[in-house]
Amino acid sequence: MRYTAASDNDALLEAERAAFDCGHDETGHWLLARRKLPDYMAQACLASHALQPEPGMHACIAASGPVADLVLYPGNPASASRAVVAGRLGLDAAAISDVLKKLASEAPAMEELFDITLLRQSEAASILARAKELLVTQQVHEIREMEARAQRDALTGAHNRRHFEEVVRREFELSNRHGWPLTVALLDIDHFKSVNDTYGHQAGDMVLIAMVRMIMKELRQEDLFARFGGEEFALVLPGTSLASAGKLLLRLKSVVSGLMVRYEQRLITVTASFGMASHGDGAHRFETPDAFVKAADDALYAAKHAGRDRVAGHNADSPGFVLH
Repeated sequence: MRYTAASDNDALLEAERAAFDCGHDETGHWLLARRKLPDYMAQACLASHALQPEPGMHACIAASGPVADLVLYPGNPASASRAVVAGRLGLDAAAISDVLKKLASEAPAMEELFDITLLRQSEAASILARAKELLVTQQVHEIREMEARAQRDALTGAHNRRHFEEVVRREFELSNRHGWPLTVALLDIDHFKSVNDTYGHQAGDMVLIAMVRMIMKELRQEDLFARFGGEEFALVLPGTSLASAGKLLLRLKSVVSGLMVRYEQRLITVTASFGMASHGDGAHRFETPDAFVKAADDALYAAKHAGRDRVAGHNADSPGFVLH
């Protein structure tokens, strides 16, 4: 029968319900209630497969099934992973390991009481080692997720200004060390205030999100795109000369001007102005990362002054030459 081949506790429950129209959670609830045990105990048994059980006893009983999977199916990675997730009851990795150690130490007493063989000592040690490994992996994954969220702008998903400044400093040093070119660009959505004033800030947010998504599709994996502030964004283009960056920015300018955002049966279109500067491109170099970014900002001002919807660059001969 299907329930005899179930690979974990959840699969067993599904097989039971298919075969008997009743699962072990309901059966346990019925038995506990019939034995006149307190109602909260019976209810905890009934809620043992809840995705987000209530804290306390409910959460502990809900964790018992996946922990049993870990004991009964030590070679099944999916069962082991679920046991780790279910074990997150406000305990840290060390505390959960202590619980599993205690479980293993009390197994002989349970075997004697019920006259059964649960697992050998070597199996218990293997399960405990695997559980510790999974707990560490889970913690590393959570730390990386937290770090990634800390680097991103919450609205648009672009990197935030702090991360941009860190990357500029790092790439600036690498450019100095290895002699390869580095370009930084700033872009500003033209007359963005009028979008907010005319359509509202929700519409303005939709424009920002749509623009970021469109631009990200045009960039290389090594490029960085960040929200610099408000409707102003920044690009870091490692290994890119001023001429190559100019071609990219002209393409991005066209992408932005072709963007159409529908809001309440109306289409919103925008344009953007771009300013760029390169470090280590030929003989042109900057003393500091701040001076480097300031040069790109000066070029952005030149693009706006030239009529907006323009790309302007900074070099030694012209601090604000306009491409288009």
